[in-house]
Amino acid sequence: MRRARGMTLVEILVAMSLLAILSAMGYKAFSALMLSREQLTAYSARWTDLARVFHRVETDVAALPTAAQAAAVPPPTAKLADTLTLEETADGAQRLVLSAYGNKSPSGRIERVYLADGEGLSWQSRPLGFAREAVPETYPLLGGDTRARFAVLFAGNRESPRWPVDGVPPGDARALVMTVTLPGGQTVRRIWSLP
Repeated sequence: MRRARGMTLVEILVAMSLLAILSAMGYKAFSALMLSREQLTAYSARWTDLARVFHRVETDVAALPTAAQAAAVPPPTAKLADTLTLEETADGAQRLVLSAYGNKSPSGRIERVYLADGEGLSWQSRPLGFAREAVPETYPLLGGDTRARFAVLFAGNRESPRWPVDGVPPGDARALVMTVTLPGGQTVRRIWSLP
């Protein structure tokens, strides 16, 4: 008498339970992969947004006129105080104003304003020479969970949260410093040389 070919009931049950265990493990692995992908996407987006903000500030600082350019345009404005202003309000907010030359305004100057406060960092570009009602919309750059601060770096590595400063000649301002504190407590600092 020959034994029938095939699997016994016990072998079928063992195979099905192994497939069920492998399926559950595969589902958990896929779920973990999707969660880590979402976290990496959010992490990457935060750093990409920060890089865009740094590029925006770098572009505006690079557009500041040099002393030779400022002296060539009447009236002479060869002082850095005419092109860069950093103010600090009583509530701790900062207002950075960068003035550059541009052909979109009657006066030939464009003002770029950064406001760092409890709501994050915002940016505004406004041609000078128009009425105040023509002020464009303010664009948010960083959210309220991110804190941004500006400072002017002087000769001797001294920093000031305001500019111009009484008793400090305009030639002593060497660089603009931006410090960003991210939600996790990480601090990122960028320094741009002033013209």
